[in-house]
Amino acid sequence: MNKLDCEFIEKITSRLHAGEDPEKVVPYDLQGLSPQCRREVYMLYLKFGGNERRREAARKKYLHESG
Repeated sequence: MNKLDCEFIEKITSRLHAGEDPEKVVPYDLQGLSPQCRREVYMLYLKFGGNERRREAARKKYLHESG
């Protein structure tokens, strides 16, 4: 992961731990991020997200990206 990816993940994680709404914090569009960064975002949504359809999509994408 590059420095920008790490900063992106750190920012999202901090906001989620502060209690912000995952639906507003976790972006839907992850284009341009490294595969490793996308996997981290999927995991964050799986941990904090409440929308079951989106959680299932994140789970599938995580498994697909993991090989």
